[in-house]
Amino acid sequence: MDDAQKLPVDPATPQAAELVALQKILGILIELDATRRQRILGAVGAFFDMPVVGASSGIQVESGTQPKQDSVDERSPGGEFGTFAELFHAAGAPVQNAEKALVGGFWLQVCQGAADGFKSYMVNRELKEAGFAISNITNAFSSLQARKPALVIQTGKTGAGAHARKLLKLTTAGIAAVDKMIEDD
Repeated sequence: MDDAQKLPVDPATPQAAELVALQKILGILIELDATRRQRILGAVGAFFDMPVVGASSGIQVESGTQPKQDSVDERSPGGEFGTFAELFHAAGAPVQNAEKALVGGFWLQVCQGAADGFKSYMVNRELKEAGFAISNITNAFSSLQARKPALVIQTGKTGAGAHARKLLKLTTAGIAAVDKMIEDD
C-alpha cells in the first residue's frame, strides 16, 4: 500500500490503534484477488464469531459510495464456482466420506456465505443433489472434528439426544484443506 492509499492517522485520537490495524490489513488484502479476500474475511469473521457483511455475499463497497450488489454476470457464488458440482469436481471429486463432507461444508460456509455455520443435513442434501450422498454424514463430520487440527467444529445444537441437530463450522484449517484440494487437482 503506497502513501497515497494510507488513511490519515492522528495518534491523539482514541481510534488511532484501529486505524493503524486497518491500514495493515488493507495492505495485505490489497495484494490478493477478490475471491481470496472473500475467503480470508469470511474465515476471520468465523474465527471471531462475527459475521462479516459482504465477505461472501457478493456485496462490493467502493470508497465513498453505498454498498452495491455485483451483477450476476460478473461473479458466481464463491467467486469461481457456479454450482456445488463444479466445486466438488474442482476439489478432485473426493471418494472418502469425510472429504466429501468437508467440501460440502466449504460450499455452504465459504461459497454460499453461511457465516454462522451449517447443519450436516444441509451438506448431505447438497451431496445428494449432486449424486454423492453419504450414508452417515454424522460419522463423516465426527472424523473431521477428531483430526488434529480439527477441520470442523461444533458451534451450537438444537434439540436433545441422538436426534439433535448440530451447527457446524469449518475451521481455518478446514478451509485451507479444501483450498489445497482445489489447488492440487
